[in-house]
Amino acid sequence: RVVVLRDITRETEADRVKDSFITGVSHELRTPLTSVKGYINLLRVSAEENLTPQQQQLVRIADQNADRLIDRVNRIIEIAELQSGTLKLHFERVAFQEIADERAAYWRQRFEEKQIRFEYQNVDDPLWMNGDRPRLAWILDNLLQNAFDYTPHKGRVYLIVSKQDDRIAVEVSDNGIGIPEADHRHLFTRFFRIQHEPPFDVRGVGLGLFIVNALVELHRGSVWVESTYGEGSRFGFVIPAAI
Repeated sequence: RVVVLRDITRETEADRVKDSFITGVSHELRTPLTSVKGYINLLRVSAEENLTPQQQQLVRIADQNADRLIDRVNRIIEIAELQSGTLKLHFERVAFQEIADERAAYWRQRFEEKQIRFEYQNVDDPLWMNGDRPRLAWILDNLLQNAFDYTPHKGRVYLIVSKQDDRIAVEVSDNGIGIPEADHRHLFTRFFRIQHEPPFDVRGVGLGLFIVNALVELHRGSVWVESTYGEGSRFGFVIPAAI
């Protein structure tokens, strides 16, 4: 029997330095972006009546792009904090089905653009829980993004929200490309990506499912996956409901 020991001190330190660098740069970017956003808003309020319709449209586009960039930078900071274990969640009493309704409405339009049939099933009664509303929405967005990326044109995606005893259960299923069984245990590892042939060779760094798992665990829940390669996937999670 051979036992191999490997010192990962340097690798751990390298990861820490990398995360610290990314967080620092992101904070440096957020300050000027916030200023740009402020100036654009000032332009819209003070000068919009003097602008042509085309110029007003350009200002609106600039405003939307500034919001998009600020959101991306904030996400990078949150991911770095999540990886380092320093992300702080702000728990409050929230109605989970309202969050699901909101995200389903957004993603329905995205799926329609790709001609993917999207079916959404929720409960009528409020599903109260103690959670971080923006991060709960982030969980749903990552699962639905994953289904969007790996479901073919004219495919099907289902989002089901239900109550199971004292837990809230969520399931996202699709009839997409599926996942080889050997890769199941790596799915929630950061930077893990399965190499697919086009058109499923989507861009990304392999953090979406890592984020889902980490945020669900911070809400004292658990994640599961079932998938057959070539047939589709089912991802789900359960989180405690409020008493």
